[in-house]
Amino acid sequence: MTDRRLEELLQRADEASDVPRLREQLAGRVVARVAQLRRRRDQLTASVACLALLIAVMLLMYPRVPRAVPPASVGTLAALAGLDPELARLRSDVDARLAFVAALRQRASERAEAARRRTVLEPRRLALLAAERGETEAAFRFVYQAAAIENDPQRRSAAIELYRLAVRLFPETAAASQAAARLSELAPTGA
Repeated sequence: MTDRRLEELLQRADEASDVPRLREQLAGRVVARVAQLRRRRDQLTASVACLALLIAVMLLMYPRVPRAVPPASVGTLAALAGLDPELARLRSDVDARLAFVAALRQRASERAEAARRRTVLEPRRLALLAAERGETEAAFRFVYQAAAIENDPQRRSAAIELYRLAVRLFPETAAASQAAARLSELAPTGA
């Protein structure tokens, strides 16, 4: 069976059967109806969105109506009058605690400032430490204090001086060799 023969048989079968044919107008009507339904859906969605926006604006713009406060009874007023001394006592207690906290903060900041000042050069104190505890610990303290202040541009010269003192006063210690290495990094020209 060839393609031509098959095609003829199919055409005859189509002509012999009662297959309903769609009219051209029906397809156009379906397309128009679907477009109309989509427009209505979009309009309804837009209406609901506008209504929600309007309600949100109304809720934000208009103040809430306060609830009516019931009139106070004589017993309630008497109870409130009795609270005044208690509130005054609580206020004074809070003020005293706040003053205590302020004093603690002040003391802590003063101690921190004093500790910061102590890390600055105190050669006499370090010399006493050397006499009391030995050269190794004193040299370590020199290097430790210098390392603590060497990153501050205003105190860098003090750090260099501490490193030089550690090298000059305690040349036989490991801390002196560390001080010499840091000196070569901080002041390579010997300035």
